[in-house]
Amino acid sequence: MKHKLAMLTVAGMVTASVSTTQAQPYYASGDFNLPTAWSSPSANVLSLAGTVYSNSTSGQTPNGMFQCKITTAGWASSWPSYNVSGMWDNTGSNNIYFQPGAFADGWTPAANRVGFDDPGQPWEIIGAFNSWDSTQPANAQMTSNGHGVYTVVYTVANAGTYAFDFRTSGHWDKMRAGQQIFNNGGQDGSFTTTTSPETMTFQIDLPNGRFRVFDAALIPVTNQVVFAVDMSSQIQLGYFHPGYSVYAAGDFNSWPGPGGG
Repeated sequence: MKHKLAMLTVAGMVTASVSTTQAQPYYASGDFNLPTAWSSPSANVLSLAGTVYSNSTSGQTPNGMFQCKITTAGWASSWPSYNVSGMWDNTGSNNIYFQPGAFADGWTPAANRVGFDDPGQPWEIIGAFNSWDSTQPANAQMTSNGHGVYTVVYTVANAGTYAFDFRTSGHWDKMRAGQQIFNNGGQDGSFTTTTSPETMTFQIDLPNGRFRVFDAALIPVTNQVVFAVDMSSQIQLGYFHPGYSVYAAGDFNSWPGPGGG
């Protein structure tokens, strides 16, 4: 007999989509399209691998900027609302990714995410919470966690709702990520604190085209894990009886005593 215990744990960096659109052709359209910029790019079709579409582009200006959108045929639909603003790496290449559908993983945006490989530029947070300080304060500099994920923990002095952006350190004219994610000219992101002061965690995930801001003391709950144990042998040995409970304990729930897991 199996007893199942369902619990929630910290999200990994792999995006879990709760709904996806039917597979169809998607294209990367931008200022790099040939022969005409922003043309309907039949040659720039995205390849599907699992639930993620991707397009590899090379031969561009090393460390130069690009703007793009993901489109369906004939521009019937496109994402995101504003242009993606990214950078080519030091070889003039990058991969552009698209994940269609809706998500319930606690990251923003909640649907149709566009991202690209990390070109290796430093990132920082800037916003109303630090008076849009452009002097690159050390406590606003983000740390690379690898695979295009950047994190910084920042203490916000006063409770309130704040507009903010992620941006390439010291530059507005390079990469920027706000509410529209990796946008060019889109709206700022926003977050709310409820205590004074409150320490917040800021994260950006470039390839997955998403970001999140949360209280550093809280662990965002996003993925459900099911633990299953077969107690049939223990029942046969007389060590376990139907109606007894089974508990799970570990560092994910602070090793609770019997009955607490």
